[in-house]
This record gives sequence, C-alpha cells and structure tokens, in this order.
Amino acid sequence: MKPVEKELLLILYKSQKQFQTSKELAQKLNLSERTVRTYISHLKSLVEEQGGKIEAKQGNGYRLALKHPKQFEAYLFKSRLEELKREPDVIDSSAGRRDMIISRLLLNNEKIEALDLANDLYISESTLKKELNSLKALLDVYGLKLVTQKKKLTIQGEETDKRRMILDYFFKHKKFVSLQEYMDHSGFFDEIPSESILMIILEELRQEEIHLSDMMIQNLLLHIALSIKRIQCGQDLKHFEALDTDFDPLISEVAKRIISRISELMNLQFPHSEVQYLTLHLVVKSNPNSEEVEDDCELIRTELQVALKVLADRLGVPVDQDPILERSLIEHLIPMLLRLQSGIQQQNPLTLDIKNQYSELLTVVSEELSKMPCLIPYDVSEDEWAYLAIHFLAALDRQQETKKLQVLVICATGFGSSQLLKNRLMKKFSNSIHIVNETGYYDMNDELLEGIDLIISSVNMAPIIFGVPFLHVSVFLSDDDVEKIQKYIDQNNKKNMPKPKIEAVKQINSDTLRLLQEQLPEENFFVFEGNVDRDTVVDTLVHCISRNENPHFEQKLKDQLTLRQKMGSVAFSEQIVVAHPAIALAERSSFALGLVPNGLKWDDSSMAIQYVFLMSPSYLENEDIKVMVESIIDLIDHPEIQEKILKYTDYDTFSEEFGSLLEAQMQWKEKKRVISTSRKKSV
Repeated sequence: MKPVEKELLLILYKSQKQFQTSKELAQKLNLSERTVRTYISHLKSLVEEQGGKIEAKQGNGYRLALKHPKQFEAYLFKSRLEELKREPDVIDSSAGRRDMIISRLLLNNEKIEALDLANDLYISESTLKKELNSLKALLDVYGLKLVTQKKKLTIQGEETDKRRMILDYFFKHKKFVSLQEYMDHSGFFDEIPSESILMIILEELRQEEIHLSDMMIQNLLLHIALSIKRIQCGQDLKHFEALDTDFDPLISEVAKRIISRISELMNLQFPHSEVQYLTLHLVVKSNPNSEEVEDDCELIRTELQVALKVLADRLGVPVDQDPILERSLIEHLIPMLLRLQSGIQQQNPLTLDIKNQYSELLTVVSEELSKMPCLIPYDVSEDEWAYLAIHFLAALDRQQETKKLQVLVICATGFGSSQLLKNRLMKKFSNSIHIVNETGYYDMNDELLEGIDLIISSVNMAPIIFGVPFLHVSVFLSDDDVEKIQKYIDQNNKKNMPKPKIEAVKQINSDTLRLLQEQLPEENFFVFEGNVDRDTVVDTLVHCISRNENPHFEQKLKDQLTLRQKMGSVAFSEQIVVAHPAIALAERSSFALGLVPNGLKWDDSSMAIQYVFLMSPSYLENEDIKVMVESIIDLIDHPEIQEKILKYTDYDTFSEEFGSLLEAQMQWKEKKRVISTSRKKSV
C-alpha cells in the first residue's frame, strides 16, 4: 500500500461516522478528485480483506465501516517497514513528482506534452501546472527556463548550466551520502575526477536517449573508477569477449565513446575487455523492464532482504531499512551474476585497503551474502566481496551522516554565495554537520525546512524562521562565526538538559509582566467578533504596530508580510498564526494580537484560526522576542489556557494567562543560565 493510500485510509478511519466527498478528500490530500476515486477503487478489496468496507453513497461520498475493528487497526497501524521498502518509482508526493519531471525533462532530455506527463503522474492538469510553477523557481537558480515548443515541454538554457543542475540535483544532497559522495570523501578515489567522468556518462546517455536512474549511473561511475584503478595497477580484465555477440550495437557504440573520452581525460589506454564490461552494465541497466531482468531483480531482492536482516543484527546498523543500499546492491549483483556464469571474476585494486581497514565488515558481508541461493553455486573471490563491501561502506557512512546536525545554508544573493559559505563550513565542520541543501533567502519554503536541525545563514533572519534554530554568520565565515557554530554543536551534543513541557506559573514576576506590556501592550490587543476575513485582521494589526514608525513603514510591513507568507506557512497550529515580515524593519521589537473567537480562514490549510499574532522583529536585537515566541509555542500545548482567553476576551485575562507561560519561560531561561555558569566554574 502506498503512503498516500495509507493517509487516505487514516482520514476515513478518523471520521467513520460521516461521509466525505471525493472533492473534500482531494483537498485534504492535495490530489485530484479522479486520483482519489482511483485510490478508493484500488483500496476497496484490500479493506474488505482486512475486516472493513468502504461505503459509497450518491451525493454524500465515502465512509469507512468496520466489521472487525481490531483486525483492521492492526493492519492500518502496522510497522512502516513496508513504506521504507516500497518501490522507488512510486510517485505519491509533490517531491516525487518533481523528481520525475526533472528526470525526464533534464536528465533524460525528453520533450513531452503536458497532458501525457499529467497522465503518467496520475494527476490533473491543474495539479501539474502547480508543480511546473514551483519548478520554475528552482530552474531560475541555474539560469534555465521551462518552455513549451509545439505543445511539448522542454528545458532551455546553456548546456553548462544544465550540467550544473544535474550534478547538484541528482548527485549531491539528494540522499544522505550518495555513492558518489562516498567515493569523493572515502580517500579511495582521490585521483579520480568523478564529476568529469559523471558528465561524460550523462552526455553520452542523453545523446542516445538511454534512460538510467541516478542510482544506476552512480553504479556505472563506481565501476569505471575501479576500472581506472585496475589499469593504473596493471590489472587488466581478461577474456571478456565471450559475451560480445549478445550486445546491442547501439549500446556497444555508446560504451566505446564513453571509454574513449575517459581514456583521453585520464591519458590512459583502456583494453577492449573494459569496453565490453561497460557494455554489459549498460545492456542490463538500460533494459529494466524486460521480463528476464525483472524476474532476476525480484529473485535477487527477495534473497537480499533475508541477508540484509541478518547483516543488520550482526553489524548493529539497520542496513535492512536502507532502500538506497538495497537498490545499489541489486543493480550490482545482476551483471555480477552474468559474469560469474561466464567464469569471469574481476580483480579489485581496493581489496588490500579494504582488508586492512575494514576486515571485520568484509568478513561479515562475505559470510552472509554467500548464503544467498543465487550466489551459492559460485566460488566468489575476495575481490568481488570487496567490491560489494564498498556499497556497505557507503551505507554506514550514510548512517553517520543522519546522526550529524542536518544543516540548511542560506545566503542573500543565492547560489554562488551559498556555495562559498557551504564549502567553508565543510572544511571546518565536516565531522559534525551534514549540509542538506543550500539556497537563496527568497527561495525559502516549508519543504526546504523538512528534517533540518539548524539554519546557518548570511542573512540576519532571527527570529524570522520558526521551529528551526538559526545562526547568523558572514559569508566568509570569520573566526567568531566558527566559534559560534562550534559552541552550538558542543551544546547540541551534550543534550544534558532536554526542555520539558513548560507548565504555567501562577505567580508572575513584575519583570515578566513589564516585558509582556512592553512587547504586547493593551493598545495592541484586539477582539474581532462575528465573521471576519484575514485582510481585515491583518490591516488592523499592521496599522496598530506602525503608529510610532515612519510614514512608509506600514506599507513596507504589509509587503514583507505578503513575501513571508509566500515563503511558507506562518501557522503554528490549527488555532494560532504568527504573521511576521520576511525581513526585520523596526528598531524595537513588538507584537500585536487579534482574537477571533469564531475563527477565520487564513489559507487553504488553516481554516479556523482564532489567535493572530503579528510580530515585528528588530533589526538590532531580539532577545525579548525569543522568549515571547517560545511562550506562544507553549500556548499550543495548553488548550485550557487558549479556551479561557477566548471565553473572557479581555486584556487582563490574556495578561494573566499568557503571562503565566511567559513567567515559566523566564524561570526556565534563568535555570539554564545558572547551570551553565556553575559548569564553567567547575571547569
């Protein structure tokens, strides 16, 4: 079952007593109505097998009825392992659709009609239009354009810019430590110009419209890198001509051109056997849908999954839950089995290094994979096991990367400066942080923040982006910046004092009360009775907060609020919004609050907002604003306080109730300061 189908079932499960139309379900899932109906049709028999039934009623929609609730719930809430192991080509998210669109239009250089693309993705044309609009901003970073020629979509721009985007999008940061990233940083391939070789492979494949996945291409890169090292060590691949007659002439020609260009690049003579072996890889990888290859893949996948479960126990690392490793090994094993059937085993120039540095891993991998039925008939050499061990080394490196701080790098001027800052950060902190992405400030969006632990930015945003810690640094990364980042890393690693849920404190200190009245005084407190729209509330709050500023401040603030909203949602919860400008405009920070007891529609995903906070940060200093924001976050966890404030709707009640959360934050802040001071003294 696809994750989106599981999400659809969850929606139906949570509202079993009411019918929901396909339109309502489509809005919740960000899909077309047709796609929802397709999923429901597919799910009906599956649900019935698990003790339930999807009822359909004309004009009312769909509803889930359970005959055997325990059986159905056990199925619905079972382990997410099936999601981790699902096929990589399942397109059930905006990110997945974007990957496919870029892959076809850029990596494979296709020209395709919009309607055909929408059908291939199982989405409506309007949904496709949204996906393409979001893609345009990404292409713009690389100076590329999405255009329609003779009703067909295509990406236009300089070839060098296309190459740069291909490398960045498909072979860097796409997954934690791709095979190429591991090769670049393992030390085994320091003399191999991997990016240049990668571009040669891509150009030749695109010219002949041979479509390979990014994982397949990285496997080819690894094979060629090892071939280069074999030749440099005087280890030729012998007797490979036996398979020559089985090769497609077009594929053979592509392999010859790739080897010829790499030979010129490296000033190295490749024997004909290396061309033949590369051809074998291309033949296997470029025909993934042939019945024979498909059957081989399924057989190997089943056997490999059994082996990976045992390896996960022996290594103490969940390699059985790494879909990248699984795909990589399958794509390596298919041509390897063809070679073993022909009695051909290649030498591995890294075998000695791997034995010396990773002997235990090599032993465990060979012991467990040799039990796979497909490999039992063959006497697999140590060189072959060392080749397979490289994939496990990349997987272990990937595990280490997930334990590092996941960092987003932001710069005001976009790609160039963010690349400069990124490179300097990696030189200083490669052992402590993993840079997931780098972007320009105005390209920020919610999707970029997913899974991010820390933002490092040359733009002083604090505290504009919420939910993610932020450090402001120079694009040149000064010594002070390095010290600041290291201090944060050290504090994060200690984790000696996790923050508990803040409980309200009834006795409010006079300093806390004064802080609240300075940041959100009574004249900044409004109640909007009856039905009201977003613009009315925002205009009132903006006008209020602009009263002591210059004549142009109010319009600038409105413009900045609009810009920030485009960058991502400012909703903290289903009831609370904290609107704020994209860039701080005021000398002194302040807040305004609009209470809307009846609720208002903020955007398509926030339909019943009752608290509209407007925050105007300072471009100088924002210590007070931080504790205010933390208290607003705490307000989310206290629905009883929200209800009381909405019941009485007066400033005194708000001051007392919200002030109790603010006081708790102030006490927590002081407690941390005392502990930190005592630690320094003890040291």
